[in-house]
Amino acid sequence: MQQLEDPFKGFISTMLTASMRADFVQKLIEPESLDIFRQAFTHETFFNQAVDKKGKLTYEAHARIGSPAITAIFNLWTYEITGGVVDNGQYFDDLLHYFTSTKYLANLSTGLNFDQYIQVADKQASITVNLKADIFRAFIGALIVAADRFVLQDIGFCLAKRWIYQLYNEWVRNEINPSNPSKYINDEAKVATVWKFMKWGIPLYVVTKAVQAPGQTVIAGTAGANLIAPSLVSVPDRYRDRIVGSGRGNTEEEARSIAAKSALENLQIFFPELIPLDAVSIKHVLSRIPGLLGGVERVLAASNGRMTEISVRKLRVLGRFVAQVKVLTGGIWRNGARAESDLNEDDAIEKAIKSFIDKDRPITRL
Repeated sequence: MQQLEDPFKGFISTMLTASMRADFVQKLIEPESLDIFRQAFTHETFFNQAVDKKGKLTYEAHARIGSPAITAIFNLWTYEITGGVVDNGQYFDDLLHYFTSTKYLANLSTGLNFDQYIQVADKQASITVNLKADIFRAFIGALIVAADRFVLQDIGFCLAKRWIYQLYNEWVRNEINPSNPSKYINDEAKVATVWKFMKWGIPLYVVTKAVQAPGQTVIAGTAGANLIAPSLVSVPDRYRDRIVGSGRGNTEEEARSIAAKSALENLQIFFPELIPLDAVSIKHVLSRIPGLLGGVERVLAASNGRMTEISVRKLRVLGRFVAQVKVLTGGIWRNGARAESDLNEDDAIEKAIKSFIDKDRPITRL
């Protein structure tokens, strides 16, 4: 009698085929390794009626392995596609929290048809959003464990990285727009990025909270926050060492967020302007101003490969334009010359690039 093909085996094979070699896939769908994947799709309620539960692992053990692996791999992936866009780590934190959240992983789990193979006592009642996300995490953990055990020692993380890259490149990358990080970065992080760009130090919030008396509820909007501008000459006169943004909310975090948003509005800051110009835009800007393109090319050539590319970040604060040259040195973007202008954006950029050329101009020996 012909033995029926195991649907779960076919499912796991399909999941793995696009991201790894055929011989690796074959090893991962052999009975012993396939059992590890079965465990990753099994809820503890499925074994409640079992007489012998010894050795019957469920998804939880594998999810504990998969969860930190997903975090590490996603950070690597986002750095590769958006690295250098924003100097504030909060940007990457917000991307991570959004695209590896329980809700998002649950949606991926559904899209990959994981639900069909979850082993649980009552599928109608028990397959929650949390469980769907945990099964996704457990699948990654099972892949790491099975690959290390049955393919090649220490290869598990590499194969998990390849699988996640394949998935996120196909399903997620189009949702991430490196030219618009404001979609993922919160207002406090935007303020921190602006303060760093303007060399204003660390944002100072003064927070007030109402004291809750025993047996009383906190009145809505009783937490307050004021963002104080630094006492630096680069800060507009009317805001120097004064409140630049205020907010009230139910919590300190909410109040700070509202104060940050208020500050960005009061300073008339359009955050996406901080995104560095790409190579095409830089060349276009340089070509409009006589001598700049040739000057930059000479500086880069004279560095003997030390400096390979430049970019520019720009920002307008209450009508004053600031431009910052960034230089790719040894594969790392570093800050170069900067300049300000009351005229327009192009004037600030021209001044900054001319300063960069003069500062790094090659010495001509007579």
